[in-house]
This record gives sequence, C-alpha cells and structure tokens, in this order.
Amino acid sequence: MKLDCTVLKADVTGIEETFAVVDSNVGPILTAVLGQASDMAKKTFIIPKLNEAGNIGFPLPTMKHIEFTNTSLVLADNHVRISTDVAYRPPTLFLRDTNSLC
Repeated sequence: MKLDCTVLKADVTGIEETFAVVDSNVGPILTAVLGQASDMAKKTFIIPKLNEAGNIGFPLPTMKHIEFTNTSLVLADNHVRISTDVAYRPPTLFLRDTNSLC
C-alpha cells in the first residue's frame, strides 16, 4: 500500500487460502483440485481485478487549506492504520494599498 497525495493505492501480489473438506454427502472431494481451480481464478481474474481497483485507489477525505504531512501506513491483521500530521495552510491575503488611486 502507498499513499499518492491523498489517494490510498494498493498492489495485490498474492492471496493465500486453505481448503479442507469437513464433510461430504457426494463422496471424496480432492482439495488439490479445489486449490488448482482457486489458483487459476486468482491469477486470471481476482488479482487483476483487485489491482485495477488498487491502481485507481481510495481517496482520503480532504479539506480546503489542509495538507497531510508525515503520513504513514501500517498493515495489520484485518485493518490498515493511517497516521498523519496535519498542516493548515490558509489562503494568502492580499491587502489593498489604501494610498493607491485605483
């Protein structure tokens, strides 16, 4: 995962899963066959689609005149932690010269 300005982007390189047959009413089921089917689906469809979405990214909320600085991302079990400092950048005020004739 990376932060591109204010857009959180991701690149999926792999997905791990474990298959186990607990009970079957249709006879023996080979988990190796299920694993091969899953691997094919991941390589040809699931991972490419996740990467399409990851390349577009997820825009983080923004506010006018607020800038995120020192941003970090931490991947943890079942969540992503985003921490940042916030800088307020007010608009520059242009004062009119009262001595001018305009």
